Order: sequence, then structure tokens, then C-alpha cells
Amino acid sequence: MIKKVIMPDKYSGSRHEVSPALGAIIAINEASAYLRDYLDRAVAPLGVTGGQYVILRILKRAAPSGLNRAEMLRQIIDKKADLTRQLDGLDRLGFIVRTRPDNDRRIVISTITPAGEEALERIAPLFKETLNRLDAGLAAGQWNELARLCRAVTENS
Repeated sequence: MIKKVIMPDKYSGSRHEVSPALGAIIAINEASAYLRDYLDRAVAPLGVTGGQYVILRILKRAAPSGLNRAEMLRQIIDKKADLTRQLDGLDRLGFIVRTRPDNDRRIVISTITPAGEEALERIAPLFKETLNRLDAGLAAGQWNELARLCRAVTENS
């Protein structure tokens, strides 16, 4: 027998029974969307999204050689994000440059530019301030427990 939990429907105000796993999935998705939006707002003054910020950080670690799309995807958590569109935006801003190696024209290597590195430096204090505000919402032990529980879900599935 599946145990049920009562979940409030934040849109209708009604309450209904769902399995504990479904309740957790709903809560995790809501929290994920909230945190993504929160981080997007933090980096928005520089004209990038949270996803583009992540890409810039990945490319900074890979400097000066850069990475191809497959290598970047291995390091990105949100595999469903439109990586090409995000790279297009970073390219338009002059934060990355994309080149094709002479030995294999099918591959595109993305490399962070000095302007991209400068953008990361300007984003750093905004990002730190955002994390400090988030940290104030829960105690450190609660954040650690939340992270542990989320890892347990992904490792045990």
C-alpha cells in the first residue's frame, strides 16, 4: 500500500493526496524553478542568464584550449537546456569565440574571451551576494541535508 501525503494546490487552494515521491518531485521542481529564476535575476544586469554564467565558468576552467559541445554537455547539469542558443548569445556578447579546427571541420571549439573573463569577474560579487541572501533562508545544516537528500535521490534511482 502506497502511503499518501496531503499536498496543497497552490493554484486552486484545494488539498489532495499524493504519494510522498510525487509530493517531493513537485516540491523539488518548484524549488528548482525558483532558484533558477533567482540566479537569472542576479546575473541579468550583465546581459546573461544563469545557464550562460555556468557555461562561462566551464569555459574559464578549460582556458585557453576551450571545449567542444559534447565536452560542455558532460559538465552541465541541465542537459535539456538549449546549449547552442546559449552559446549564440554569449558569442553575440563577445564573451566567447567559436572556431573549427583545421583537422576536423565538424567540431566547433568554444573559448572564453577576455571580455567573457571580465564579465565573470563582474558577476562574481553579484553571485556571491545572491548566495548570501539564499544562505540566510536556511541554516547551513538544512542546506547540507537538502543537498544530501537530493544526491540520495539521484544516486539511488
